[in-house]
Amino acid sequence: MTTRATVVVGLLAALALGGLATAGSALGACAPGEDASCSGASLKGRDLSGQSFPGGDFRKAKLQGADLSKADLSGANLSKADLTGADLRGANLAGAKLRGAKLTNAQFNPPPGAARRERATASCSPNCQGANLQGADLTYADMSGANISYASLQRSNMTGANLTSANLVGSVMNNAKLIYANLSNANLTSTTMYAARLSGANLSGTRLPAMPSSPNDTPFADVLSGGLVGTPVFADSNYRIVGGYLVGPQVNLTNAYLFAANLSGLQLQGVTFAGADLEYANLSGSKLGIANEPTSFAGTDLVGANLSGADVTGATWLSTKCPNGTVQSAACS
Repeated sequence: MTTRATVVVGLLAALALGGLATAGSALGACAPGEDASCSGASLKGRDLSGQSFPGGDFRKAKLQGADLSKADLSGANLSKADLTGADLRGANLAGAKLRGAKLTNAQFNPPPGAARRERATASCSPNCQGANLQGADLTYADMSGANISYASLQRSNMTGANLTSANLVGSVMNNAKLIYANLSNANLTSTTMYAARLSGANLSGTRLPAMPSSPNDTPFADVLSGGLVGTPVFADSNYRIVGGYLVGPQVNLTNAYLFAANLSGLQLQGVTFAGADLEYANLSGSKLGIANEPTSFAGTDLVGANLSGADVTGATWLSTKCPNGTVQSAACS
């Protein structure tokens, strides 16, 4: 090799190394690693896929269109970050703070080619569900139009979140808080919502899950509601909205105010009516309990209620105020 060629090759190598160094240091304190300092950082469109940022500070960060697929953001603070159109497929956001974050049209669904199940479960692995958002703080986050299908949202706080037209197909939202959340036109097909809190949520046009084949695995078991807004699309005729409450098998209607409500002919097995006001309610012809799904009337006020033709097999009674006004811990006649 000539001296000139050697010099040229050396210069090119130096430039290449310099370019790599510049690219590697571009993130500065925001480089991958524990407790990365990325507050306010402009990371629009950056490829951060597979990178690890546990406990990172991304407050008010600009992450529009960023590729964060399979990234570890567990425990990260993404409050008020702009994640519009970001790719979060397969990302770990367990315990992350996303209060007030903008997640419009973000992608949370499983990575391309990942196996899927009808419902994601905590033991479903590897890569058979979307982003891990267990315990995440999504209070008032804007997730309108986001694809959050097959995501793990157990114990997440989505109070006041905007989930308008979001795709939540197959997601697990057990024990999630959706208080005053806007779920209008969202797709919740095949989701599980055990013990979720839906009080004050907007369900206008929301596509709700159907009853699975197992009678002991209802989609709304122990779901607590009240003050619901709008008319959802029920895939299961056993459920309906009555007086702002979600009513159907196994729901939690503790302390519900259902004065003079029409509940006639409904399937109400396993419902908790503890402390509820059902004065003058029409429960005629309803199914109120079977041996393995007892309906609880502990402390329920049934004064003036119509129980004609109702099947109360297996229902439990404790200090119940019966239709005739007597208080007893045996079945009301």
